[in-house]
Amino acid sequence: MKVKSKRIAWDARRSIIISDIHAHRALLERLLEKCEYDVSQDHLIILGDMVEKGAHSLDTLHLIMDLAKRGKVDVVMGNCEAIALQVMNGYDWKGLCHYLYHAPWRHHMLLWEMAERCGVKIPEDGDPAPAFAQILKSFEKEFAFLADLPHVLSAKDCILVHAGLKSERSPYAQDAYELMKYDFFGREPIHFQKLVICGHTPIFNYHEGIPSARPYLDDDKNIFFIDGGCGVREDGQLNALIYENGVFHSLYVDELPKGVVISEDYDWEEQYTYSISECCREVTKRRRVNDGWDCFHLNYRREIWVPDEYLYECDGRWFVRDYSNYHPQLRIGDEVSVITQRKDELYVKCNGINGWVKASNIKIKK
Repeated sequence: MKVKSKRIAWDARRSIIISDIHAHRALLERLLEKCEYDVSQDHLIILGDMVEKGAHSLDTLHLIMDLAKRGKVDVVMGNCEAIALQVMNGYDWKGLCHYLYHAPWRHHMLLWEMAERCGVKIPEDGDPAPAFAQILKSFEKEFAFLADLPHVLSAKDCILVHAGLKSERSPYAQDAYELMKYDFFGREPIHFQKLVICGHTPIFNYHEGIPSARPYLDDDKNIFFIDGGCGVREDGQLNALIYENGVFHSLYVDELPKGVVISEDYDWEEQYTYSISECCREVTKRRRVNDGWDCFHLNYRREIWVPDEYLYECDGRWFVRDYSNYHPQLRIGDEVSVITQRKDELYVKCNGINGWVKASNIKIKK
């Protein structure tokens, strides 16, 4: 697929950059409200994956299309938008139908929503052409909007892309798909002269210690990562990176229940802090300790303790689900998002950073 790029300028009051909404229209509306987004003055930039994995792909797409009609809005194509466009270009329909029926999020897909709205059934086997033709006819404006999206936005001092770049020189990659599906781009040994801003890989994957979903600038690589894991992680959030008066800052929203810190009782003895995410899950179990295991982590090359419920076996090998042993020191009055509970501790998020606290320190809001 040929790379399409578009030149932009930082000439609005503010630039608000959001990625990986994943069909969470209500969260997007909340985030724009929190940002005090002004469609007449601000430049809204969406770095792909507007759709899929959440329950409201069409509604999310329609909201962004409406904003694009009314104000300065630029949208980059992500891999999730590219999936829907296979209906238009006829590429690998057999593989597309298999994906529609077998992807983990098969009940939350743009094409299934479109099929339901226009009353057609996409076959898993057989010829999907009649169903796809009806979908294309019924959603002509939506497909035209998606097909027109660039893969890269370039400014004088910055490049914005969904997943990553092979080069900061145009056309940025040999194939556009490399820009839309570049998993763990931030782990590449690379440095850019221009600032690169991207989503696609949740920020948690770039923190081996304290788990954070806040937009993260890797100064060594000159890359800003902004995917907070919305729609793909239990503790995910939707981030907005805001460029205003030459300075970046950020805001976020999530769907988690809220609480407030009412006590600072803290008796955790500091130890090696680690965070496990999708890029570094494998461990070797060594010895049982209490209700968990001391394990050797194959990436970190050191021993860690993992509770039983966070370990799972696959093909004779052991892996760890999303987990961290971090214990933050919160202050009375801090607002937290409550992720889960284990015994007498809560796993919470405060200012985009996760950690365990005593359950008695938190009052859950009703």
